[in-house]
Amino acid sequence: MTKHFARRWLGGLGVVAALVAASATPGFAEDAIEISARDVVVVPGQKSGPEFLEAQLPEGGSTGVSLDLDLSKVAPLATIEWRSYYWSCERDEAILHCVPAEGRTGFPYFVYELTVKPDTVPGQQAEMPVKVTADGATAVHTVRVTVAEQVDLRLAEPLADVSGPPGSTIGVRSAVQNVSPSTVHGVVLAMGDEPVAPYAGNFSNCAKHDGGGMVCRFGTDLEPGRSYRLSEALPLRVSDTARTGVEYPSYLSWYTELDWKTKGGGDGSEPGSGKELRLVEVTAAQQAAGTPQTDLDSYGNGDYFQVRITGDNPADVVAIGSSASGKQNDRVTVTATAKNLGPASVDPAYRFWMQIFIPQGTWAETVPQDCTPSPQGPPSDPENPTRPPDGTPGYESYMCPTRVLAAGQSLSYSFTLRIDRVVPDDLGDVLVGLPGDADQSNNKAKIVINPTDDGGTDGPGDGDNPGGTPGDGDGPGDGGTPGDGGTPGDGDGGTPGDGNQPGSGNGGGAGGDGDGLPVTGSPATLIAGVGGLLLVAGAAGYLVARRRRTRFVA
Repeated sequence: MTKHFARRWLGGLGVVAALVAASATPGFAEDAIEISARDVVVVPGQKSGPEFLEAQLPEGGSTGVSLDLDLSKVAPLATIEWRSYYWSCERDEAILHCVPAEGRTGFPYFVYELTVKPDTVPGQQAEMPVKVTADGATAVHTVRVTVAEQVDLRLAEPLADVSGPPGSTIGVRSAVQNVSPSTVHGVVLAMGDEPVAPYAGNFSNCAKHDGGGMVCRFGTDLEPGRSYRLSEALPLRVSDTARTGVEYPSYLSWYTELDWKTKGGGDGSEPGSGKELRLVEVTAAQQAAGTPQTDLDSYGNGDYFQVRITGDNPADVVAIGSSASGKQNDRVTVTATAKNLGPASVDPAYRFWMQIFIPQGTWAETVPQDCTPSPQGPPSDPENPTRPPDGTPGYESYMCPTRVLAAGQSLSYSFTLRIDRVVPDDLGDVLVGLPGDADQSNNKAKIVINPTDDGGTDGPGDGDNPGGTPGDGDGPGDGGTPGDGGTPGDGDGGTPGDGNQPGSGNGGGAGGDGDGLPVTGSPATLIAGVGGLLLVAGAAGYLVARRRRTRFVA
């Protein structure tokens, strides 16, 4: 599989995962068992992909956990293989009975594959009842197995990027080709989106999803070798508060009816009340859907396209500092604030960041639990072996998460500092950054401990003022290393980061413990109802792709 195809595949799965996120998660009762397993589609002579079965058990721990699969109806069509490292299983005629492997607690993932016999005729279906027992309680679920005819859909032409100013309506066009030898009876088009430019159409066969994006259903027969184009563009409405210069990826993909249904896409919300969106160049005679069909080679079914915001609608993020006074060993609280002056909204997805430098005569005793100390290397890198836990006290520099801010909104973090040395006008910094900020002169503010009548100095990296070197590329600048014990280290100065990237410094000692603010970053989308590999690979692929390709274009 080429890297390009792999990105398409992961992105396509991500669209499905994102579209069902808001509606597919059941509410679990505390004393109930909830089984989650998707239906299986498989082609004669081939294996299904890894299928995942999981269960939500009552809270507080469970005993007597077991899993039973009734294979009596599936056995004439397919054989089953399961992964043994989580479960210990025995088969007694038609029943596969499993208990968690030694050392496993709760309900581990149950991973299995079905292989359909080569002479099986497509169109046959069977049910596989599943029973989960825990603490004497039992829950049942039925997995439906469908033997399908293999078909192959592809994008008939590359997707074009689209652009428009805030408040405008832009259109996305697409075409699909049937490259298989069989007629494909009906297709589904799914498209992801973001709040900055959601689907704005009213087609009777298209529906929005609460989790974002949309889905359109077409009853058209796609003849072998034929291509079909949308009769009209899919309209996207650019938000009035979208920021000029932001460019982000979305994804569009085509599915067979069966693939969309079994991957958990669903129908979405109520369809529009307008005219029908059609596929042009359809055959004259429409045939009734017959044998179920699945597309095993889905790598070319969809691709990314970029949505760029044009016009003249910038944003101006301003840093706001604070001051406090005290004697040696006093504890004082300072607040660092980022405020969006608008007119556009700002979003951390487009590298809106915030960094705080602690005055050097003080020691950060209580740090917001979401704020990351800045040792060597990018603090945002979870694989960085030197990355300390979020909220660790005693560092000179912290990166704090941002969130979406509309015009006029602010985001603040408070730090409790212990004064170790009384220094008049002991300076720290609040730095904010946003590519394309309308006014970078207000991206830095002072934190001042024991201010004098004439105030502190404004220049970066002078005297005892903490500073650092700006980052390059997409990452923040290098941070400082902690000193020893409970007293601040002798950190050196430097230059805070510029308007595009955070700065860095050489920090003080680490130690102590403290409370923090609640999470203020963008909320993670809860992916549910898709199942197994789709859930993990799809969601990860879409988010990785978005992070990779989201950018600001001057």
